[in-house]
Amino acid sequence: MAEHGFDDFGELRARSIADPEWFWDAFVRFVGIEWSTPFTQVLDTSAGIEWATWFTGGRLNVAHDCVDKWADRADWRDRPAVVWEGEEGATRTVAYAELRTLTDRIAHGLAARGVGLWDVVASATRAGSLDGAIRQAGHNPIERLRQEFPKLAAIAFNGGTAAKAGRKLLHEGRGVELIDLPSSSAAYTRPFVDKAATWRQLGRFCASGVSEA
Repeated sequence: MAEHGFDDFGELRARSIADPEWFWDAFVRFVGIEWSTPFTQVLDTSAGIEWATWFTGGRLNVAHDCVDKWADRADWRDRPAVVWEGEEGATRTVAYAELRTLTDRIAHGLAARGVGLWDVVASATRAGSLDGAIRQAGHNPIERLRQEFPKLAAIAFNGGTAAKAGRKLLHEGRGVELIDLPSSSAAYTRPFVDKAATWRQLGRFCASGVSEA
C-alpha cells in the first residue's frame, strides 16, 4: 500500500472500486505475473460492462507462473502449493517442487502416448464463469488440427459446451472418432469415480499407439 501512497486498507479498497483498471494493473505487477506477450489494455468495456475483457493482447504461461517459477526458488520450492481433500475425507499437501515433478511426469506421459490438448474456443466474452454465458466465441481451426495430424484417431471433448461447438465445427468425424466426456471441472458435481470410468475409455486409443487429442 505504501508504494502507492495509501495509509490504510480502506483507502486502497476505495481506489480499487473507483478505478479498477488502475488497481488490477498494479496488482498483476505487485504479484509478479510474467507475461510472454505484454497486454496493451487492462480493461476493455467497449462491448458493455457485462462483456468486459481483461488484459487485452496479453499472453502468459500459466504453468510457469503458477508452478515452475516457484519451484525454482529455494525459498518457495518446499512450501505448500496444493492442499487436496478427497471425497472420502483423505487429505494431501503437495509442495511446489513436487507439484512440478508430478505435472511434468503427466505431460511427458501424455505426449509419449500421442495425447494432446486442444482448446475449441480461442477467445470469447463471458459474464461470470459459466460456459452457458459464453458470447462472441472465436474458435480454433479444429479442422486444421486433423489435417496436421493425419493419424489422429479420436477427439474427446471435455464437457458439453466443447462437444457442441467442436462437433459443429467438424460437421462429422470422417474417420476420427468423436467422444463426449463429462467436464473435469470441480463445478460439475458428478462423482469423480463416475467421471473417471468415462474418461478411461480413452485408454484404448493410447494403447493402440495412434494419436489422440
